[in-house]
Amino acid sequence: MDGAAPQPRSGLRATLAQLVQDALSMAVTRLELVAVELAEERERLQLRLALVFGGILLLHFGLMALGALIVAWFWDSHRFVALSCVSAISLASGGWLLRHARTIGRGEATPFAATLAELDRDRESLSRLLARATKHDASGEP
Repeated sequence: MDGAAPQPRSGLRATLAQLVQDALSMAVTRLELVAVELAEERERLQLRLALVFGGILLLHFGLMALGALIVAWFWDSHRFVALSCVSAISLASGGWLLRHARTIGRGEATPFAATLAELDRDRESLSRLLARATKHDASGEP
């Protein structure tokens, strides 16, 4: 014995401790990423809702004024035809807009796609690290 300090043996326990520490560090980072993406998604949704509401309001006023103008123009000669045409055009336009709004949401990217991709990479990385640690411990190497 030469009085040197004993070398700590890196076994399964040390590897698992490091693995847990790495996993917690990655979890904190991913939670921060989720928080950032959630804030971005909320801002995007608020902007879209404001634009949609403003657009609907202005289109409604415009269609009401146009309908009143058409009915007033044909009041003496063809009032029922004018009212029917304005109503039919308004209903058809509203139906088309609702169908179009439904299809818009289908083509967008998945919310939190970056977070999900990072979590998949983390899972694969942790699996490789655990497999390496198990193989290393089974071989009995220090």
